[in-house]
Amino acid sequence: MSILLNAILTYSTLYGVDPHLVEAVVAQESRYNQYAIGPVGEVGYMQVRPEYSKVANLFSTDENIQEGVKILKQAQLGCKHKQDFTFLVCYNAGLAGGSRLRNPKQFDYYRKVMKKYHEIKSKAWTNGQNK
Repeated sequence: MSILLNAILTYSTLYGVDPHLVEAVVAQESRYNQYAIGPVGEVGYMQVRPEYSKVANLFSTDENIQEGVKILKQAQLGCKHKQDFTFLVCYNAGLAGGSRLRNPKQFDYYRKVMKKYHEIKSKAWTNGQNK
């Protein structure tokens, strides 16, 4: 198992987040690029913003995935959108961004992550990884 997938399974289990969803976020946020840097300074696989994190090295697979999954769980718990996975809007835009579900840009993010989620989950079932 790759270091990335091991980290996804470890921290998704620890924080109670669907590992397929975490992988879908990684795919959308960084295209699986550990060293990705976003337009406003987001870093690593899950595009964590350094100013919102106390992690020393966000380019570390383990630290980035742990921090990203923790933020994803906070979005799940703190966002007013809890049905399905619409709390992804809060992950992408921040908790205050939860009111932006009707914003085309935020809805597009949600749609892309969900498409990737279903692809990953389907592939996992096909390969017998039906967790």
